[in-house]
Amino acid sequence: MNTSCVWLAAAAACLQGCAAFGPRNLPQAGSCGLDAAERLSALHGRSLGAGRRELAAQAASPGRISAASLSAALEGAGFSVSVRSAELRELCGLASKGLPAIVMLSTPEGGSHYALASACDAAGRSVTLEDGPPGSAPAAMPLEEFLSAWEDADRFTLIARPGPAVAAASDPALLSRSAGDSDCVTTCLRSRVGFRTQECRTVCREDTPVRAQAPAPDSHADRPRGKLPAKGIAALLLFTLGMTLWIFL
Repeated sequence: MNTSCVWLAAAAACLQGCAAFGPRNLPQAGSCGLDAAERLSALHGRSLGAGRRELAAQAASPGRISAASLSAALEGAGFSVSVRSAELRELCGLASKGLPAIVMLSTPEGGSHYALASACDAAGRSVTLEDGPPGSAPAAMPLEEFLSAWEDADRFTLIARPGPAVAAASDPALLSRSAGDSDCVTTCLRSRVGFRTQECRTVCREDTPVRAQAPAPDSHADRPRGKLPAKGIAALLLFTLGMTLWIFL
């Protein structure tokens, strides 16, 4: 194989830092955090500038972009940023006002994913997510699926408003989060020669332990230990009587 092709393939694998969400393979061109930040800043006619280089570096290694770095990059581009848990009504309200927020969603294989929530469809019961680099087509996600994945990520929401940077309260626990593939996927890529990112995600999704079912209730659980039921005593007496009659008769 041509050496340049090997290097290009390795670079592409490194840049694919965030986990593709759900059964669909949403467009992935670099880190999902970088993509979401670029989409948001472009929506307001701004550029990430130097912040983009920092996010791209994190996307390449270690392959996860922290919420703190995402926030810093957007503040450097002239946004006032707040990272906290939000309610669906607030998220949809921001989107309707042209202020889509970046959300974090959990993935089936144990990873996490950033996406820009740009619209809510009450009638169709879906949330529109903008994923991939600017220009990629948005995708509608069923509301129940979205809520489940968002709730698993503690309803992580990054709200960025254009204008002078104003100190806004952020949840320190959420600010310390980062999004990317699970440890299972990372280990798979390192240990399984020839496996691509999506193949490792499939393996990790299939290897996720199934929650053990609770044992069936014991219908004899309430029976006093060491004592036979009435029917058992009667059967024992009949058996003893029968044996006695058989011996002596």
